Amino acid sequence: TMGYGLPAALGVQIAHPDALVIDIAGDASVQMTMQEMSAAVQHDAPIKIFILNNQYMGMVRQWQQLLHGNRLSHSYTEAMPDFVKLAEAYGGHGIRCEKPDELDDAIKEMI
Repeated sequence: TMGYGLPAALGVQIAHPDALVIDIAGDASVQMTMQEMSAAVQHDAPIKIFILNNQYMGMVRQWQQLLHGNRLSHSYTEAMPDFVKLAEAYGGHGIRCEKPDELDDAIKEMI
């Protein structure tokens, strides 16, 4: 469900403070509840947010393709946030991967 991952991860992290908690979500899902990053920092909840940024609402597009004859809504790619800067704005730390070969090192740093 879009938007569920980040607040759910925060709740799990608070309930299990010593656990490694990772939210794997799309960019649109994170944008629905990104203000929870503030709560995570306020409560010293070290959740990890792994954003798969395809720059459009993939779930919305999927249903448009399947049920609406591929009639697509306009994408919002021209107004996408910089998620690294967003994490920093909330007092967190962000890592960006542009290429698949950067992923292993970024995951090690994240964990």
